[in-house]
Amino acid sequence: MQGYHAVLTTGSDEHASMWSAPPNAPARTLQEFCDVIAAEFQRQWQLLGLQIDYFQRTTDPKTRPRSERSV
Repeated sequence: MQGYHAVLTTGSDEHASMWSAPPNAPARTLQEFCDVIAAEFQRQWQLLGLQIDYFQRTTDPKTRPRSERSV
């Protein structure tokens, strides 16, 4: 708004031990649960009119060390 180019970045730490489905949630794998949560984050940003330039998830293969990435 003041003429500066700002980049809005955020992410989710999906490897943290706090990421576990609530007891009454439908049975899902941890990855499926994280996918649902990440999609909800993005939906909420749209509702709020936020434009996130870069959203990083710790389950993204790009966050793994090069030696662990599949070629």
